[in-house]
Parts: sequence; structure tokens; C-alpha cells
Amino acid sequence: MTGVNEIWREFKQSGSTNAFKRLYDACYDLLYRYASFYIDSLDAEEVVLDLMLYLWTNRGSIEIHTSVESYLRSSIHNRCLNKLRGRVPTTSLEFVAEFGTADMEQRRITEEDISIVVWEAMKTLSPKCRQIFEMSRNEGLKNSEIATNMGLSEKTVEAYITKSLKQIRIFAKKNLILLIFLGL
Repeated sequence: MTGVNEIWREFKQSGSTNAFKRLYDACYDLLYRYASFYIDSLDAEEVVLDLMLYLWTNRGSIEIHTSVESYLRSSIHNRCLNKLRGRVPTTSLEFVAEFGTADMEQRRITEEDISIVVWEAMKTLSPKCRQIFEMSRNEGLKNSEIATNMGLSEKTVEAYITKSLKQIRIFAKKNLILLIFLGL
């Protein structure tokens, strides 16, 4: 992660999407591999995306007194430990919605943009995941009702819903970062 300290200083001072993209490009792969030592690949991807969104939204208040690389590794390490302990400090879909509406003049991300991203995320789910997720969220069915209707156990239904939420969150975060890169 050569030059990360300089990129961070530029990003912190300017808040430019170009500097953020360079920071993201310089750090993502290494942080992902580092997180993958502790947790599975989907969780590792989510943890790194959460950290990147945290850096974007809190750049003005983050004070780094060591090297940026040390700060990022420590942040990933702590987030992985929290994930392993069951404390999941992930960015929720509610955060994504807040991000879009909190300062729309500056970011120009609308609720419609967020709805489109979530809709596109739904399309990436397997047919069974999507069906179970839609029965839960759109039709308001309880897990026990879904299990009965589909001939599955409640635990299996819970697993499908959990998997769906994780995939939707990761897809939404990736696209939120893409929107930042595009300066929208």
C-alpha cells in the first residue's frame, strides 16, 4: 500500500471522489486478503466495504496518529473480531437509505437510486432465495408459514433470509461506492 499516507491526506483535505477511488484501489485487495484470514470471503468483502464507507462518511473526524496502513489493518482486524464474536457492526440497508437522503444536495443520491440498487441486488439472488425473501418481506409471511408452504424447516428459511440479506447488503455497498466514484 505504497503512497497510502499521501492519498489519505489528499482525500481528507479535499474529500474528492478521485482521491477516494485511489485510496480504495490502493487498499481494497490487501485489506480483503487480510480479512479473509479471519472470516469467510463474503464476510471479508462486507467488512472491507463497511470500512471504506466508514472512511468516506467520517473522513473529517478520523484522526490517524500512526500510519494509514496500520490504522486500516487494525480497523479490519477489529471488525473481523467483532464479526467472529457475533457483534456485527455492519452497514445496514437503513444506513444506505440514510446515506442517500441525509445530504442529497451534496451527494445527489436519491431514494429512487437506492431502490434501484436494492431491486438489482434482488435479481442476483438465486430463485429460491428470492422467493423466500419476497414471501418474508413483501408478503409479510412468518418463517413458520414460509416453511410450511415450501416444505422446509424454519431454520432453513432463516438461513435463506440471512443469506439474502447479506448478499443484498454487499451488492448495495458495492454500488454505493460506485456511485461515490462517479461523483453522484
